[in-house]
Amino acid sequence: MAIVGSSTDKYLEYAKNIRQEYISISDEDFKSGRRNFLKSLLKEENLFLTKLFNDKYMHQAKINIKEELRLYK
Repeated sequence: MAIVGSSTDKYLEYAKNIRQEYISISDEDFKSGRRNFLKSLLKEENLFLTKLFNDKYMHQAKINIKEELRLYK
C-alpha cells in the first residue's frame, strides 16, 4: 500500500501499470471493478497498518485514489 501514499505522478504511473496486469479483461469490466475497489478504499478510516504511516501518508493516499477515480468516469 505504500505506493498509494506516494506522489500523485508516481501513483498514476503505477495505476497505468495495474491496467497492464489485467489486460485480458475488457475496458468496461476493468473500469467498473477498479472504481468499486477504489471507492472501497476511500471508505476506510486507515489504509496503512501503523498510525505513523496513516498520519504521514493517508492524506496523499486519498488524493491519489480520487485522482485515479477521475480516470474511470
